[in-house]
Amino acid sequence: MKTHPSFAPANEIGASEKPLQPRHDELQVIFDSVPVGIFYKDRNNHFIRVNRALGELLGRSKEELENKSCFEIFPRAEAEAFWKDDCEVMATGTAKRNIIERANTSEKKMWVQTDKVPCTNLRGEIVGVIGFTLDITDRKRNEEMMWMQSLVLDSLFEGVCLMDESGIIRLTNPSMDRMFGYDRGELIGQSVHILNNHSPEESSQLVEKIIGQARKPGEFVGEFQNRRKDGTPFVSTVRIFGLTIGEKNYFVSVQQDATEKKRLEYQILEVSDREQQRIGLDLHDGICQQLVSIAFAMDLVRQDLTAGLRPKISRLQKIKNRLDETIYQARNLSHELYPVNLVSDGLYVAIRKLARNVNQQCGVRCGVHCEKPVAVHNQAVATHLYRIVQEAVDNAIKHAAPAEISITFKTNGEMAKLEIADDGKGFRRHETKNFGIGLNIMRYRANMAGGSLLIQKGKSGGTVVTCHFPKRML
Repeated sequence: MKTHPSFAPANEIGASEKPLQPRHDELQVIFDSVPVGIFYKDRNNHFIRVNRALGELLGRSKEELENKSCFEIFPRAEAEAFWKDDCEVMATGTAKRNIIERANTSEKKMWVQTDKVPCTNLRGEIVGVIGFTLDITDRKRNEEMMWMQSLVLDSLFEGVCLMDESGIIRLTNPSMDRMFGYDRGELIGQSVHILNNHSPEESSQLVEKIIGQARKPGEFVGEFQNRRKDGTPFVSTVRIFGLTIGEKNYFVSVQQDATEKKRLEYQILEVSDREQQRIGLDLHDGICQQLVSIAFAMDLVRQDLTAGLRPKISRLQKIKNRLDETIYQARNLSHELYPVNLVSDGLYVAIRKLARNVNQQCGVRCGVHCEKPVAVHNQAVATHLYRIVQEAVDNAIKHAAPAEISITFKTNGEMAKLEIADDGKGFRRHETKNFGIGLNIMRYRANMAGGSLLIQKGKSGGTVVTCHFPKRML
């Protein structure tokens, strides 16, 4: 059998009950001492009685609330929601608990949690609703902050793992799960030993060493030999630092898959080795051969002079011509090795020279468009950008058969853009994944310049290679 709180309206209290007034006053004192907001509303949606805590909660006195309708206190939409709940409780005779909703007044904006129960008179008739209201604004604010922090954590590209002092995983983000090939939640409660590619003994020693370092001020930074769920080994770059939650110590591991980075570094080393071989051959077959020829010609001149003969003018002219050609080859080779001089407009000049060579040697129109020379003060970034242009132009000439190539360099606010566009035959969408070492290295160089590389079809055909990067990197 259900029982509900009873409240006797004044017209139901007989004269014989008047001696109970002192007791009623005592109950009111108790009623007002409860720290939770309490109210009684009748069937006409009026507050008949409220305690002091509810008045403080709403920023009004008891006198300002009693005998007032919800519609006189709250915005209409909120008042209608409150009244709807009241009507449901009175119609069903069933309590509604843990109602979480906004309760805004002209004085305050807040979140509240309310329990509502039907109230009966002395005859057992439901005559209203009794409510118990608690201000949960701080709790909602904390929940919202935790929700936003969770969204940020889930959206991070890096894998994040929280482990306790025993090396047990307590939390991971989606990137961490994907990196290691596990389903969401599958790593929770597991030992971190299952993530690395070492024997159990080596893994325990490694974890103890890292946790020991992470307890010190600062953070542990290094590389890990990891193992995915399917057994595939891979390398990741790792930062680990300590974190105290309550009275417990934890450790946060932030990891990034370094597989692609390692592969690019290996490719760059391969390219560097090939370039060294090419330069060695160029020196041997070009400049060195020229110098040998010049030395031989000069020896003939020495022999003439030793014999007291006058050297032939034609022979000296040939020596001069060979020296000029050798100097030209040496300059070209030095430009390939060090294309950008560290001056304010060095990159602009180097790109213009590259375009001029393409015009003269390849028969392809190549123009450079720049509103004004962009000052570059970072030699490494300037070299990376030049190599991106050089590779994009070479790719266009070798694979796209363009009639024209356009190189655009400009800044806009805090960002800068380097764009190489051609009117060649273009590419199919799936082909960008198989462009080879050259474009992988272009992406790597864009990343080293603090930016990103985008390869797409031009609006009128051809290919557009765009590198966006922060202007501050220059």
